[in-house]
Amino acid sequence: ERSCLASRRTASAATMKRFSLEGYTDKCIRMLNDMVNPKIVKADKQIPATLIRHCEGIAFITIFKAGIFFLGANAGGGCVIAKVKDETDPRGWRWSGPASVVCGGLGGGFIFGGEKIDSLIILNTKSAVRAFMGDSQVTFGGNLSLAAGPVGRDVEGHVGLSKNKEVVAAYSYSKAQGLYIGATLEGAFLKGRKDDNRKFYNDPHVTAEQILTGLATPPLKVTALHRELYAIHDRRGDYTQLESSRHLSTGEAGLQPV
Repeated sequence: ERSCLASRRTASAATMKRFSLEGYTDKCIRMLNDMVNPKIVKADKQIPATLIRHCEGIAFITIFKAGIFFLGANAGGGCVIAKVKDETDPRGWRWSGPASVVCGGLGGGFIFGGEKIDSLIILNTKSAVRAFMGDSQVTFGGNLSLAAGPVGRDVEGHVGLSKNKEVVAAYSYSKAQGLYIGATLEGAFLKGRKDDNRKFYNDPHVTAEQILTGLATPPLKVTALHRELYAIHDRRGDYTQLESSRHLSTGEAGLQPV
């Protein structure tokens, strides 16, 4: 029994190391390419870039499984990043640094092929981002509403609204073995990892709130992830009809593709 407990602890520690911010920011870039990049993903399978353009933040999550079931405790982890108001930036905002999170609570009902699932969660509201700033855990489908997100051109003009026009706090996109799966992470929880944040930002007092409100300066390593996100935001032409209607209705100045 002791050896079994020790093995579980070792496995849990190894799993958490996979999700340290030091290495996971590169993983975030790969997830964006796998789900959004038009050079890699067919148009009808892409996460609509307009959702990222109008979101308040993004959570990147990777979940590993043992056998055929996903782990019920520390199933995985990742990070959350948010848009921060910045009048000095031409866009009027900038991306914050990433805040580390651990994921669990899926139990045995989440069963799919492959050893892992990559999930990208589009946070549509400011309150969805604020949920990650405290010490409490965030439960999808509990204190944070979650819905499977649209792909391709299946996007209504009112981004972030459900069919009954209620605000959807978050859209979930998950891939296993390179294929989208219809299930969301409903029932799973995310909780901040203070130790990883402190190590990555080299600050023993840094908090998730300071990170997600832009008060904590991220290491230079995050620049590549920021560059990728800005490129997606500034790109035009992938959803021409929707973006043209927005341009005409808002008088928004067009941005050149990057």
